[in-house]
Amino acid sequence: MGLTIQKAERGDADMVAFLVHQLIEESFNGKDNPDPRQIQESAEKLLKNNNSHAIIAFDDDTPVGVMTIIEAVAVHARGKFAIIMEFFVLPQARSKGVGWKMVQYAENMAQKNGWHWLELCVPQGGDKEEAEAFFVRNGFQNMGPALHKRVVIRQQP
Repeated sequence: MGLTIQKAERGDADMVAFLVHQLIEESFNGKDNPDPRQIQESAEKLLKNNNSHAIIAFDDDTPVGVMTIIEAVAVHARGKFAIIMEFFVLPQARSKGVGWKMVQYAENMAQKNGWHWLELCVPQGGDKEEAEAFFVRNGFQNMGPALHKRVVIRQQP
């Protein structure tokens, strides 16, 4: 396996969208699945935003993993930190060091960008316990559950 990790560029939106779509399918068993065009548009927006990033893992030339990250600022964080919004490795590439290398890459980005920590939420669905164990093995601490509220965005007249 010729594993490489690289930061996604604007032209990589198709790969980011494909892998995030796989994450959504696995995590939610096809329920609440957004339209693929919405995923594509969101990937394009993410890659155009200066405060967001995507990392893609490749096995030779085949994309096998994705991580999306946003930069945030908070007083309690003493400045900048990063939130891993999506993290997915294709099933056939798991347990081969892909996720570990992606976390290492994100840690290097944190050093370069002055992020004081990396944060993430492991959503319900999929194999939540296995995912949490992976992150704990890689230095993350369980800080408790996260809550979210969906907001309906109304079109402006």
